[in-house]
Amino acid sequence: MAEIKNPKILISTNLLGGHSWQFIIVQALISILLGVIFLFHPTWVMIVLALALGIMLLGSGIQQFALMGLTRKFSFPILLYGLVLFLAGLFLVADPFLGSLDLLLILGIWFIFHAVELFVGAVRAKTLAKSVRSMAIVNGVLSLLCGFFITLFPLAGIVWINLVFAFYLILYGAVTLAVGFKLRGISR
Repeated sequence: MAEIKNPKILISTNLLGGHSWQFIIVQALISILLGVIFLFHPTWVMIVLALALGIMLLGSGIQQFALMGLTRKFSFPILLYGLVLFLAGLFLVADPFLGSLDLLLILGIWFIFHAVELFVGAVRAKTLAKSVRSMAIVNGVLSLLCGFFITLFPLAGIVWINLVFAFYLILYGAVTLAVGFKLRGISR
């Protein structure tokens, strides 16, 4: 293979750059493996993800406090933001399963608020075509339904979100694997 003088990274995975079919095949196999793990161990995966998110939020909260201390500039909004991040992280680390359910409830409530935003936007946007406004209303109905179902049945929401993500990872991995083998054939 010829030496690349100025490689161009087209996207984060470099999938379309075609510079390393080996990397693409490894990425595909990891994606498929993660998809299978998500498929067969949904509770375990949600707990691990909640723990990882909790650690990240704890770090972000501490970072907010440290930045305020290092710059010696007190800001109540930054203090409040850091405290919320820290407490959310602490909650997720202390009880990751309950924390993931709470995050899903927050997501459901956000879907409901987003639906209201879409409805109001569709009514107020008189300059847009009626078809565009109608599609905004359809999206609002979908967001509202999704929000209500997630809010009413958060445990079922975790299972469904996990299944969707598992199938996405497996399908993405299969397509990426095909691309990797195609690039392998081209490079030979």
